[in-house]
Amino acid sequence: MSFLIVFILISSINYSHTLSNTVVNTLIFCGTRLIPSLFPVMILSSFAVKLNLFKGLFDRLFTKISACLKVSRAFLPAIISSYICGFVTGTREIDVISSGVEIDKKQYTDSIFLSCNAGIGFVITFIGGALWNNFSFGIVLFIFQIVSSIIVHLIFKTCYNDFIVKEVKHKKSIFQLLTESVSSSTRIITDICGFTVFFSALLELISLIFSLEKASLSYTLIANFLDITKGEISSLQLNNFNLSSFLCGFALGFSGICAIMQTISVSNHNLLNIKRFFVKKFLQGILCGIFTCIYTKAFNIEMIKLTSTVLLPNLNLLDVFTISIFIFCAISKLKKFLLKNV
Repeated sequence: MSFLIVFILISSINYSHTLSNTVVNTLIFCGTRLIPSLFPVMILSSFAVKLNLFKGLFDRLFTKISACLKVSRAFLPAIISSYICGFVTGTREIDVISSGVEIDKKQYTDSIFLSCNAGIGFVITFIGGALWNNFSFGIVLFIFQIVSSIIVHLIFKTCYNDFIVKEVKHKKSIFQLLTESVSSSTRIITDICGFTVFFSALLELISLIFSLEKASLSYTLIANFLDITKGEISSLQLNNFNLSSFLCGFALGFSGICAIMQTISVSNHNLLNIKRFFVKKFLQGILCGIFTCIYTKAFNIEMIKLTSTVLLPNLNLLDVFTISIFIFCAISKLKKFLLKNV
């Protein structure tokens, strides 16, 4: 291991100019895409948890869902928010909720696993729209991601404690709680950007050392393992359509070491079973890849060849806020309908 680290350090010095460009481009990506879309959501979600805004919300509906999914209903709002906002947001909420209760290690790990998924906007607009030029297929991919995570979760049958979070009386003002939310979110977003830059540079370094072409199978497999964004882009550059569709689904389900490390960084290391979490993510990737491969073959989904770097769509804070309000209203209508008819 020591020899490998020394070798990587020497190689990074040799390719310092190329790696510098990679780091600069990744930092630009973090500043223009990652931070604006994720940071406000993290603050608001953390603030909502501290204010106990989810207390009593969807109680009757969540009770039935928690029994089916074998997960505590106290975690369901966080898991749902992760489906909407993407990585880390739900994990952060689960960590805040579980900090004041006694929880089993497996139950905590399984809840974190369910919250570790790409957000609906990323899957539909970036993977479906920008990469496949098919927004409808993006919706299907998002469903495959959620379904595969639920199936893998149910395979690992675990007894769960359906606890209810007790309201903690505190003397902190609303401004103090908001300050704590901003401070913790700033630390987390810094860690996320650091992981993103590191794994982008590592992937570039590996391709330079071993002279890997961006359209080669070796590069694609490494990219899928390390980073979801690089994995999705490189998967579409392969000549084998079935393999491309499978790896596209695998990258989405597995999420990549970069996203996994981001999730681990904001979770409780004393409660998280990393081995169990990693195995479940790997199985989710395989299952999601199989679903994607079968669907593209059955419905003749066309694949486009990427000729240039694909960027994430520009979404400002107003767009994110409008979409969030629309989703919240839709969920509220769904809640009233289900409580009335179920």
